[in-house]
Amino acid sequence: MPSPVGRVGHARHPYPETWPAYDDLRFDARGRLWVRRSVHAADSIVPWDVFTREGVYLGDVAFPRKLGVKFIDEHAVYGFVRDEIDVSYVVRMRIERPGSQ
Repeated sequence: MPSPVGRVGHARHPYPETWPAYDDLRFDARGRLWVRRSVHAADSIVPWDVFTREGVYLGDVAFPRKLGVKFIDEHAVYGFVRDEIDVSYVVRMRIERPGSQ
């Protein structure tokens, strides 16, 4: 019989039946809203939906799950990643738009 709280991963830590639709919100340098979608813990890529100031959907961008996003400008996302011994590294990931080179 299923648990009334949800699937049980461990007796003391039940999994919820539902998850939030997103787990992070950021504004870029031009005021666009970036919304990080919630994904399964095993997923290595995380999609972000991008909206104008007026709420118009512009599209999505995918980043590695391990990227801790700190700042977004017109051409790049800045953040950090941690290696296997928990050392942090600052990274810059270029944003490529369809049709641009």
